[in-house]
Amino acid sequence: RVIEKTPAVLQRLKNYAAGTGKKSFNPSSLNDYLLCPVLFYWKHLMNVGETEERQDDFSERDLGNAVHHTMELYYGSKKGVLQTSFEDRSAIHTLLEQQFKPDMSPLLLKVAHDILDIILNIDENAFPFTIIDVEHPCDRELYLTDGTKVRIKGKIDRIDKKDSTIRLIDYKTGSAIPNFKNTESLFDSENTKRNHYAFQTLLYCFLYGEPHTEAHIYAVRNGAHSSTMVTDDTADFSYETIQDDFVNRLRELIEKIMNPTQPFVRRWDDRTCANCAFSQLCSVG
Repeated sequence: RVIEKTPAVLQRLKNYAAGTGKKSFNPSSLNDYLLCPVLFYWKHLMNVGETEERQDDFSERDLGNAVHHTMELYYGSKKGVLQTSFEDRSAIHTLLEQQFKPDMSPLLLKVAHDILDIILNIDENAFPFTIIDVEHPCDRELYLTDGTKVRIKGKIDRIDKKDSTIRLIDYKTGSAIPNFKNTESLFDSENTKRNHYAFQTLLYCFLYGEPHTEAHIYAVRNGAHSSTMVTDDTADFSYETIQDDFVNRLRELIEKIMNPTQPFVRRWDDRTCANCAFSQLCSVG
């Protein structure tokens, strides 16, 4: 399916890029565009809601949200405090249980506790560090080559400082590989194995805008002893070494989205389309 950028669509896109309302470019929307431009069009530009799950269903997303909120509550009260150990891990698990209804399935509750334990174990391996903020909102301007100003917004799960390094941490209840080949690969929309997790967390580095910053992914399924730092294949990687290239490619991506002569074209992929909430809309018209 091809969706042309009519004057009405272009105006909506202009408002979206300006970020003056509730909607703006963000890590999820840019990842969705790289996955499929038409997905970006329906979900982020036209605000068409995805099909919601039945209320009695409890998804992996719900488990993730409960663990996220638990960590937010725990570390939210410890900003500016050096963390060297957990005084009482059971108290953190009690916080987790408070996120669920009393009739929560014992099996799902155990899964949630296991997820939390892995995150706590990752932190124990990383001590000591100082909490800077949790659920930190970011908002940064980016100028395109024609002078157009766009806004990109995001929210970082956690920011802490270990030694002289600021760590931007993203919790993932599934599996996520922190390694990527090179900066170009992060923007390669034709690559079905593009590391969108690394793209998201490195975009947080841009949004945060401070030096000596590292992106980290706490991927539960990777285990408590796996590496969490996002890095490429080079031995001396840091965000500073790829920053200029990353920002230039980010600018090019947004210019492509804003280009009035380039329509939104559906990217055919059997697996992606089969799991897309907007696949029926693509078959209309």
